[in-house]
Amino acid sequence: MTFILSQESRGYSFHKDHIWMCFTQAALGEFASARMHWELITPSFKEQHEKQTAIDGEPMSDYFRSGLAVGDALKEGDHMALVKLLWANERTEADRFKLGRHWQPTAFPFQKAATPATVAGGPDQQ
Repeated sequence: MTFILSQESRGYSFHKDHIWMCFTQAALGEFASARMHWELITPSFKEQHEKQTAIDGEPMSDYFRSGLAVGDALKEGDHMALVKLLWANERTEADRFKLGRHWQPTAFPFQKAATPATVAGGPDQQ
């Protein structure tokens, strides 16, 4: 999260990438900001899915399905679903960058602020 919220990386600004900012703000517990970023990308997500389906007739990709699920969890305020979806996203990214063997799920900042009863199902209980 520090990396994403830091300066530009090789000319790429994560601050202009609404999907990265949505996921990062959600992980930080900044749910209003995460929803704002999500609302900015929802139309393009749906449009891309419709184009993909029209071109190749394939079902929705895991990438789109995951993104839409994060948006739904944000809208519904379902923090436990959000945790599971963000961990799944982290796992996918870690594997994509060949870091999967080093990745372990850890509590997100908003989980650390929660009471023990609301953190049930945390990373140690996966």
